[in-house]
Amino acid sequence: MMEYRNTPQRKLVLDIVKNRRDHPSADEVYNEARRSDPHISRGTIYRNLKLLSEQGLIRHVRMA
Repeated sequence: MMEYRNTPQRKLVLDIVKNRRDHPSADEVYNEARRSDPHISRGTIYRNLKLLSEQGLIRHVRMA
């Protein structure tokens, strides 16, 4: 398994998801992240959500 650096943006995304009691969408994570880091991009959110899911740190839930 590849080793990834724990960037401030990745920690922010993980903290947002772990502190929620619901299943936030990527857009909800993005909107919340921008409160802490106004320069964070949607691409950064999507990449980090995918990586955190692949690492087993969060679970990807598909909503119908």
